[in-house]
Amino acid sequence: MAKKKSSKSKPTASRPAQPYQVVLREPGGTTLTATVVDRVLYPRALAWNRLLASDKGRQDNQQEEVVSWRAHAHKAILDLASSGLVTQSQVEKFISAAATSGIVEVTIPWETENKGWAARIFPWEELLALATKEERIKNKIKHFTVVRVLGGVPRKTPTNHGALFAVTNAADALGFDYHTEYAAIKAALSLQIPIKKVDALSELSTTRCRLLHLVSDYHEDEESGGSGGEPAKVEPVQQNPMRVAEALAQTGAEMIVYSACYTGRRLAPLTVAHGVKYALGFHGMVVDTAIPVFFGAFYKVWEKSQNVLDAFRAGLAANDLLQRPDDLGVITLWSSVSLIATTTAPPRPTSRQVSASTIPTSTATAKSIPKADLLKALPVTCALEETFNYSLLHNSRGGLFKTFAITKIRAGEIPPLEVIISLDTGMDRPAECRFYATLPVEADRQQDLASQVMLPLGGQMLRQRGESLLGTLQITIFCGTTRIFHRLQSIILLPCDEWRDDETGRHLLPSFVFPRDPAVREVITTAQPFLRALSDHPHAGFDGYQSSFHPSTSRAVVMQTRAFWSAMQLALRLDYVNPPPTYIRRSQRLRTPEEILRARRGTCIELALFLAACWEHVGIHSVVFLTKNHAFAGCWLEEQARRKFLTGLDGLIAHASFAGGLPAAKTDIGGVQSKIKEPWMFAEDYHLTLIREAIEQGSLLPLETTFIPKQRSYTDAVIDAENALIELTPENFDGMLDVQTAREKGVTPLAIIYQGIVA
Repeated sequence: MAKKKSSKSKPTASRPAQPYQVVLREPGGTTLTATVVDRVLYPRALAWNRLLASDKGRQDNQQEEVVSWRAHAHKAILDLASSGLVTQSQVEKFISAAATSGIVEVTIPWETENKGWAARIFPWEELLALATKEERIKNKIKHFTVVRVLGGVPRKTPTNHGALFAVTNAADALGFDYHTEYAAIKAALSLQIPIKKVDALSELSTTRCRLLHLVSDYHEDEESGGSGGEPAKVEPVQQNPMRVAEALAQTGAEMIVYSACYTGRRLAPLTVAHGVKYALGFHGMVVDTAIPVFFGAFYKVWEKSQNVLDAFRAGLAANDLLQRPDDLGVITLWSSVSLIATTTAPPRPTSRQVSASTIPTSTATAKSIPKADLLKALPVTCALEETFNYSLLHNSRGGLFKTFAITKIRAGEIPPLEVIISLDTGMDRPAECRFYATLPVEADRQQDLASQVMLPLGGQMLRQRGESLLGTLQITIFCGTTRIFHRLQSIILLPCDEWRDDETGRHLLPSFVFPRDPAVREVITTAQPFLRALSDHPHAGFDGYQSSFHPSTSRAVVMQTRAFWSAMQLALRLDYVNPPPTYIRRSQRLRTPEEILRARRGTCIELALFLAACWEHVGIHSVVFLTKNHAFAGCWLEEQARRKFLTGLDGLIAHASFAGGLPAAKTDIGGVQSKIKEPWMFAEDYHLTLIREAIEQGSLLPLETTFIPKQRSYTDAVIDAENALIELTPENFDGMLDVQTAREKGVTPLAIIYQGIVA
């Protein structure tokens, strides 16, 4: 009996590559046509998705690198168009026209899901915005909008029924905060929009509605985890995207909105391919608190004008007014029909225009919101961390809240907000933060409150070195004299020397590098004779990259690091010891250099941090390598090599892509979410490739620091660390932290109160 073929439809590499045309058009009629082959475009799409998710933020504060990003984006569009026999002058003309109009429509043909996959995951929104940015600045056009059209798809007649807000039970169990989002949408629409909870999106096939808004835990199948490929905490119902799109199309909806990560790449275009006129989804990750403002403005304009493009631009403009507009990520609008006319379109509305189009009354005549309505008009999103660590607070990286924001979903004047945060452990007087905030008259505005919470750092309870404490956090918000929010919740306060080896705290490891610790000065004094002996220079000193005692900077740095190594190994005789016990998953208590020196012992990571502290004290730029269950130190042998590594885009682009066939389409393919997006943290697999190249070129020196207590030679330590990085798999690579960059970005050593040796 013949085996039945699987009904799953995924792009595969088995079929011959067929070219197709992607057409870029702006409202003035200027077009750009590229002939695309998926096998050729896919590596570029993969590379740019990953770079934009992981590395773009590194250079935002450096003008020369901003220019570099624009130039590379410009070249990416030129390379894409060159396959369609388009000249450079035509590309320049199109970019100039797009920079003037501020809108581009990208048309991708539809035949089967296997064809056009690379173009559908390509980050058109971000690359076109970058490529046109320089000219848009000259034209004083801040905003840029990209619309995606799926060409050649069937269209169904939409139903005249109302709207539905659907939530999967798995998303609810995972703790997705959709209540503020629903409140904003409900306030924006005059029609009724009930909530319906389902186990699987396909259950909605029997529902009839014109508008379907979905909050889900969407992912592809059993091969992937939650959104973005991370393992799901609650196992969701497995859903095939082709079947989901087909089932949802049966609702007769004219527009389906997916409020979930990674739905804009595959599920949204599949939905349009099955006959739905419009579909919205997120190209990558999105922060929950950014969603209500966008959709509040979007639906308000959509209901008034029935123009999806105007609504989309209004939502983006409202999002631009937020304190952190990048939290929305990239939201994609897919359509089965063209949304721009061949005439010059007006620029995307400004904040003033958005206010006028979304609020029925002007700011001058807006009435005050009655006290009885303040609670509904000002929903608060508040999610606390389970534990609180001093390093997060010390570096102004939050620590108390996952999300804490207030959204204004109704127009009208309101009194100032008073926010009171109190943390009490019973051991000291409560640490309290009190601040005031204001919201404008307009609706669809949001205030991020988490970034304004600054608890006093001087409290003994925040810098204690004992064990974890159970504290009580009290949060109260008043609007005038009306209390609109109150929560009392327990939170675990970790000892200040406890480092979280997870996504919330791993990047703050440089705060545990203490270059001014008294033990560092003692090691420098002990290492001085070793340096003079190694350099055969009676006046050799620890002068970092100045290299006053040797003509070669890299050789001088090697001698200095070798002198520290010899002092710790031969004179101070440091031994190895397991870390102190901790009672929180993926965390470790870290001893200071003084504690290590007094006890004459340390763990692998403590010895690495000790060496890094010594190097930083004398001006040598250190790094710390993190792998699964291990850590070791390294340093840059030349300052120029470090700068090139940090800012060089050419190497990143080359290594972020890979050669090979077209993988199966999955929500996490085409742009893996960065493990930690901080300028000093390099945690991607292509970063590992660049690290290996830097070592091979002799600009980066790794050292296996456990060879100090093992009484192994300095040379053996270098060879072992190099081999470990060569053999290391991406799955076991947690990242490399550049300590100097962390310092430049404000990550400083902790102010720890010394309480004696921790065994």
